[in-house]
Order: sequence, then structure tokens, then C-alpha cells
Amino acid sequence: LNLGVPEEHALYLLPNAFPIRFEESGDLLHFHHKWVQRLCYTAQEEIWAACRDEVLQVSARFPEIGKYIQAPCWPRAQARVSPICPEGDRFCGVAVWKTPVAEYQRLI
Repeated sequence: LNLGVPEEHALYLLPNAFPIRFEESGDLLHFHHKWVQRLCYTAQEEIWAACRDEVLQVSARFPEIGKYIQAPCWPRAQARVSPICPEGDRFCGVAVWKTPVAEYQRLI
């Protein structure tokens, strides 16, 4: 603002420039849907990282549940559905279905 930038432009940058914390509540069914979709390597980076952290926390507390929370390609691989990646042409090129969530890594 000191540089003469309009306030609305400065506010646009704020969510990306400052870490925020939030609490979210819901049931396991809806969280499972969110986590599975957002663990895909094609998901937005910040959402992917937040969901990965959440899934790791659930897996640490409830390993019997956590083992079923994987990227969307994992259940398709388990069911032997082809193609394994539900993204079609947007396949990330990584065999994520063979990797535990704790080892998920993305380089952008």
C-alpha cells in the first residue's frame, strides 16, 4: 500500500502471502471423499499438502482407517480397473497407487 498499489490488489495477494490455520468438522464419509480427490497429484498444491497432512494425522491415530485413504488411483488399482488413473489424459506420470501417503512427494 505504501507503494501506491490499490487496496483491492493488495488484498488479492493476502491469502497467498500469509499462512492461515482453520478448523474443519464433518463426517468421515465426506472427509474421505475430499481427501481421496485432493490427494491426486493433479490437485492444487496447497490443498494437496493440507489433505496429505490431514490424512497422515488420521492414519497415525486410526491406522485401520488410514490404510484406505489414498489417491483416487489407489482404489482403481486395487479393483484392477483400467486405466488406473481416473484423470485420463491428465495422468501425472507417477505410479502413486504403489506409494504410501507418507511417501507422497510433489515437485512443481
